[in-house]
This record gives sequence, structure tokens and C-alpha cells, in this order.
Amino acid sequence: MELVIKFPDKSQSFTNGVEFGRILQQMEEQKMIVSNSAFPLHKENERVVRDAAKVYGYRVTFIGEHYGEWINFFAIRESVFGNKLS
Repeated sequence: MELVIKFPDKSQSFTNGVEFGRILQQMEEQKMIVSNSAFPLHKENERVVRDAAKVYGYRVTFIGEHYGEWINFFAIRESVFGNKLS
């Protein structure tokens, strides 16, 4: 079996995993807009969120960094735009 989404490092960071899991669940449920409940995201999760967005058909935007470790983000399902990204 091959993983679709992989964490970029071998860390056992429970917090980052739980945070990403909540975001992934929203994508799996095909929510129109995905966010971290209006809170910034740990920067360590940016890569896995980008990868999940690509797999699940979302356009993701990252803006504004806080204290070098947090970043704002939101994702919108591509079907909202009427076509897929290439």
C-alpha cells in the first residue's frame, strides 16, 4: 500500500498531526471552504496541506506569517470555480 499524503519529516509531533488531521477531514468531507477554524496553521503543516489540497481538489492560499511559526490559510474546493486547475 502506498501513502497518498506523507509528512515531510520523521517527527512525532502530535500537535501538528492533530491539526492536519482536522483539516484533512474537512477536505475528505468535501467542505466548500476549509480552514483551521479561523486560527493560523503551524508552518510545519504547510507542505502536507498543499499536498492534500492537490489530491482532494482544493485551491489553497497561505498569507501572513506570525512569529515565524504560524501562517494564515484557507482552501476552496475547485468545483466552485467551474473547472480544474492544471
